[in-house]
Amino acid sequence: MAGQVLPGSVIGITINGKEIQCELESSMSITVNTSDNDPCKPSSTEAYKAAKWTDPTVDSKSWEITFNAKAFADSVEFNNLDMLELLINGDPIVEVQFYTKQHPDYDFDEIAIFSGKGVLSMDDWTAPAEGESTYSGTIAGKGKPTFVRTPITT
Repeated sequence: MAGQVLPGSVIGITINGKEIQCELESSMSITVNTSDNDPCKPSSTEAYKAAKWTDPTVDSKSWEITFNAKAFADSVEFNNLDMLELLINGDPIVEVQFYTKQHPDYDFDEIAIFSGKGVLSMDDWTAPAEGESTYSGTIAGKGKPTFVRTPITT
């Protein structure tokens, strides 16, 4: 169905192949870091008051994925306890995917998968006096990611 808006609820994250359970929100950003070259003085044939156009140079690119989810006290596929285990006793360098999930309620033309290696950190684990506990994390990209678009065939 052309022009269908992609619901955020059908986008997920996996860390080392395990889907984050009860994710509340996630985001992915790609940043192009630039620097501007200082403009030269006008030549003798140019108007001295004319505005100069900037001509930025691409210095580097970076990417980052952030998420927050409900915290669990029991074993689910990937939760706050698994993340702590990785950070304290394991390796914070992880394989991550940010991807659209095929869903029977939505008729997508293609599946998109952004993946790469990144450095995992826990931003916080919140324990309010009332309500549910949540945790959040950041994965800072490590090198160039991959991006694949796969058409859905019926």
